[in-house]
Amino acid sequence: MNKAASSDSIHSDNITFESLGLKSRYITALPPHILHPTPIQALAIPSILTSCTSPKDDTIAKDGCPSNISISTDIILKAETGSGKTPAMLLPLLQLLDTLVYDPRMSRGEVGTQIMYIVPTRELAIQTGNVLEQILSKLSKPHWITSTVLTGHDSNHKDGSKERKRMTNGSSRKAEKARLRKGVCMVIGTPGRLLDHLCLTHTWSNHLHVTCKWIVVDEADRLGDMGFEALVKEIVHRTFFTGTSNIGSGEREGRREGQ
Repeated sequence: MNKAASSDSIHSDNITFESLGLKSRYITALPPHILHPTPIQALAIPSILTSCTSPKDDTIAKDGCPSNISISTDIILKAETGSGKTPAMLLPLLQLLDTLVYDPRMSRGEVGTQIMYIVPTRELAIQTGNVLEQILSKLSKPHWITSTVLTGHDSNHKDGSKERKRMTNGSSRKAEKARLRKGVCMVIGTPGRLLDHLCLTHTWSNHLHVTCKWIVVDEADRLGDMGFEALVKEIVHRTFFTGTSNIGSGEREGRREGQ
């Protein structure tokens, strides 16, 4: 089943994050000046939270994850730049991870990658990673959710400036492989870099069909405009498994809605 959420049809001034179903630990992770959800957040958060059904018992599959999670909804978000789409996707997904996935008996490797987050550019990957880390840093500790940003960094490139290293997160393929092999709950990256690791980092990619529960395609229309549609389809194909949920967003700047 597909769900579409557009920010055109809702006014959120009288809506609270609590009424959308967010738990207090995620609400308090927001900046203190954010008191009410934006229209797209008011639509997206409950839609994402209800896209899964909770396990009916404590059955644990061989990979360490609850074996009876049911995810059958794809969600498309449509909103303008600056409308708060990133928190609208991250907050409910983090809560779902806590609710549906976590078990104290599980190691990082057993948890594996639960969320694949695809973005069109390195800059957006780093920006999304920063938003995620800001939220995670404000959660009560210790929390178990780990993340990484795959952007790539060519250490042999002639331009070895600090600015280039900052924008690429100083990341090398070897360092990225090490993080993936150790176990990372949420992976954010550009199509080329994600596909690179799907093809070459087998100790990580071989388990994705079992562990991964959600694929987020951020700025889907821009990914298409930049010619990444085929790469995104291949990523989804290589990560194919039963029970995956896709969440896509499309910027609205005179362009078509992301599909």
